[in-house]
Amino acid sequence: MKRLLEFTVVSALLLAPVFFSANGGYPVVLQASAEEDWRKAFDDICAKTNDAMNLSDEELKTLVGKAETLKPVIEKLEESDRKVFLRRLQKCRDLFEFVLSTRKK
Repeated sequence: MKRLLEFTVVSALLLAPVFFSANGGYPVVLQASAEEDWRKAFDDICAKTNDAMNLSDEELKTLVGKAETLKPVIEKLEESDRKVFLRRLQKCRDLFEFVLSTRKK
């Protein structure tokens, strides 16, 4: 009985990407993963704004680069999400740029 249960669970996990969603035919598992990936990257970038003054110049430049890389991904979202997250990402990026520019003076 235990082996049958293990086989069923493994089969379900292997077949999960085969099930398609109704909107566009992308696998449900892959859609969820992609959404979590950009959101996790967004959260990681913008979470650092509270510590921006304590970050090194290299860390700040890296965060600016990550924000630029994430921007095209967010531009592909639905209109309302796109507007909100692009604006928030831009504000985070601008803060990092501001800290970098004030250190150079």
